[in-house]
Amino acid sequence: MAMHKTTIYLPEKLRLDIEALARREKRAQAEVIREALERYIASKPKPVASFIGMADDDRVSAAESEDWIHEAWAEEKKH
Repeated sequence: MAMHKTTIYLPEKLRLDIEALARREKRAQAEVIREALERYIASKPKPVASFIGMADDDRVSAAESEDWIHEAWAEEKKH
């Protein structure tokens, strides 16, 4: 996995807590921070595509949608 360096500003207490935890667990601070961020992000709900109303418009079938998009974009470029 490729790693990218990122700089963040932390409140002093949080920085000290991370430092202490890393020292207790004999781990790098970066590893502690990555794990915390991964857990935080995993705990958040993932966006779900909304399909409500997609079938309400019978003007364009799935087979015709690409042609419809090209036509709509061509019309948009005229304006």
